[in-house]
Amino acid sequence: MNELFSQFRDYLIGLRSLSPSTADNYIIKLGLLERATGTRIHDITEDELQQYFLEIRPLKRLNTIRLEQSAVRAFYKWYEQRTGKPNPTKNLKIGHEEYTSPDLFTPEEFQKMMFACGDCNWVAMRNRAMLALLADTGIRLGELVQLKVGNIHLDEVAKGNKRFIINIVGSTKSYRQRSFPFCEIIERGIIAENWCMYWGAITDVKNWHTESPLFQHHKYWEAGDGPPLSRASVQSTIKRIAKRAGIEKNIHVHTFRHVYATYCKANELDDRIIQYRLGHATPTSTFKYIHLADKVRSDSLSKNPYQHTRTSLSGFAKAMKNIK
Repeated sequence: MNELFSQFRDYLIGLRSLSPSTADNYIIKLGLLERATGTRIHDITEDELQQYFLEIRPLKRLNTIRLEQSAVRAFYKWYEQRTGKPNPTKNLKIGHEEYTSPDLFTPEEFQKMMFACGDCNWVAMRNRAMLALLADTGIRLGELVQLKVGNIHLDEVAKGNKRFIINIVGSTKSYRQRSFPFCEIIERGIIAENWCMYWGAITDVKNWHTESPLFQHHKYWEAGDGPPLSRASVQSTIKRIAKRAGIEKNIHVHTFRHVYATYCKANELDDRIIQYRLGHATPTSTFKYIHLADKVRSDSLSKNPYQHTRTSLSGFAKAMKNIK
């Protein structure tokens, strides 16, 4: 990495509060631009930029191109402030593309995924807890793999009910730390049953340390002293479970985020609360996640979409017979 890119990366992490992985991705995009134009980044002209994006337009999705433009714009704005050299991205334009709705799973499909995790072994219990937490918090993949046991605690609420509080901290996207409740034990049948089973196993039975990663490889089950599951491992696990459940939709970790936001909006949770829980900087970002809320209302889904879907240990073997 050349010195200019290194300084820009430090700026993104230190002053823009971007995660190291996002900053590295920006640098990769800038490197692609240099190689494509054959010109050093600080000498590229407005015409060269426009020509570059016109050439890649038929080859890449528009959202991908917009990500590249974000990196380029951020660099030249920073470079203009440092050197006073005119910013060549001020008139950079690109067309619009209709937003494509993601495939949202139904409560029944969520139950199928729970069954598809398998029988009663530790890996199955871990995977069901992972699905429960994703469904009831909508957190990002990067945030999930960074969670430690100490980021979760049990909270007593009114009328003898109990719920958990999740504290999302550390190197998350844009470093947005937040804390909010999930898994109200009395109401959330399938969520509570599977999450509490795993939580009790790692805290009461195995006594994992508060600094232990929340989700680990099965070989560290006894002591909980292993590294966290990788992003790739979690993503492949979710896709494998959905496929085994016979779901043909494109289900991945981010799907749970869309489902969570959609049901929050359908249940008339305040937009600012949804924005906070998702960790978004602006309401515009949150709106992309809640566009299907009216359809959810019209389908007359229950206020808690999971309250009538349950999984008992004795039911797994029977359910597995109907899963390909």
